[in-house]
Amino acid sequence: MLFKRTKPNKNLILLFSVIFAMLLGYIDLYTGYEFSFSIFYLIPITFTVLYADFRFSIVISIISAAFWLFADIYSGHKYQNTIYPVWNTFMRLGYFLLHSFFLSKFLILYKITKQNASIDLLTNAVNSRFFHELLNQELKKSQRNKRPFTLIYMDLDNFKSVNDTYGHLAGDSLLKLISSLIIKNVRTSDIFARLGGDEFALFLPETGFEESKQIIKRLKQIADMEFSKNNWNVSLSIGAVTFKTFNLSVEEMILQTDNLMYKVKKKGKNNIEHNLRE
Repeated sequence: MLFKRTKPNKNLILLFSVIFAMLLGYIDLYTGYEFSFSIFYLIPITFTVLYADFRFSIVISIISAAFWLFADIYSGHKYQNTIYPVWNTFMRLGYFLLHSFFLSKFLILYKITKQNASIDLLTNAVNSRFFHELLNQELKKSQRNKRPFTLIYMDLDNFKSVNDTYGHLAGDSLLKLISSLIIKNVRTSDIFARLGGDEFALFLPETGFEESKQIIKRLKQIADMEFSKNNWNVSLSIGAVTFKTFNLSVEEMILQTDNLMYKVKKKGKNNIEHNLRE
């Protein structure tokens, strides 16, 4: 599960953008119509698209076009016909709105692409590549604050028999089920990932041995109850390590945890191996 980010205050962003556009209008007025100032009006508009939304950028576009018209007229620019400044204003407004529209569409596509690059589309869990990146970040954080953390590896026992007996759609439903169960029952600060196939990982930041032991036990009980209710002939093999030392690399930590999970598999599956590394 990914970390939540604080949402910016859109009203403050709108206020800042209005003040900025107003300031640009006054600067434009005093520099005169012979000095081109047009590109600078895109700053508050772009800022609003990036940190608020497209609707707010429409307001800033209109305000910017109005201030530009004000500066154009009162700076001494003489037109042969009064329709000319009005026409120019609508052309500027159209450009501002097009800029806002295409930038907002680009941001939407960027966010979708970024999400698809970090999230497993079947289960909504973090994918393996992004999980390794997050672990590196968390390891550095733990090295600074000297707080323990727990890394957990999970594997679905007998998953192949589900695919062979009921088909791959049933297997996909099972993967979605276990993922939704884990995601619903962990903290927002915990990171849940699908590593590939029927293997999953869970990272518990700032979580010691006893606390993580209870979490793992509870998650397995919830999964076992759900498997039994749906008549799935599957179970979970879990390997977990609580780290109180931070001199290992992410790859070494992953290897230790992975080895514990396979140790469970070799002993008969459907169990938990949990070690403390001090």
